[in-house]
Amino acid sequence: MGNGVGWFRPAGAAPSAPAGRVHYLVGPSGYPNFGDELIAATWLRYLARTEPDAEVWLDTHSPGPAQLLLGDLHPRLRCTDTLWRLCGEAPSDEPGEVAEWVRAAVADPGLAPRWDAGIDLLGRTDVLHVIGGGYLNALWPRHIGLLAG
Repeated sequence: MGNGVGWFRPAGAAPSAPAGRVHYLVGPSGYPNFGDELIAATWLRYLARTEPDAEVWLDTHSPGPAQLLLGDLHPRLRCTDTLWRLCGEAPSDEPGEVAEWVRAAVADPGLAPRWDAGIDLLGRTDVLHVIGGGYLNALWPRHIGLLAG
């Protein structure tokens, strides 16, 4: 099913290889907020032009709306919320502790077994882009974990 990532894959089976590189974009698209959608759309159009065979993932707090708003901009775009979920699952609001917990969960998916398929995806990413940036501030201290992942 799909690309074979996650619990639908038979035990011990390797994930299927993507046709191109795996790009992973991290940003707050999907709310919608014109600036965030414009940044994501620009990246997706660029990747559609330069790497149409690449597997492109957008990790956002609102993957469903993001897929609906941006899904036609790259032929292989899919949306997830793995890093955002990991930030929310951190046992503290203190930015340093959030960052350390997200880093530890990515290194040891057993700490966050509900998100292990997404963590597996992070492990096979060729290029990671953090897009935007206005969401990385003291107003939302947990978002620092997005950089730690």
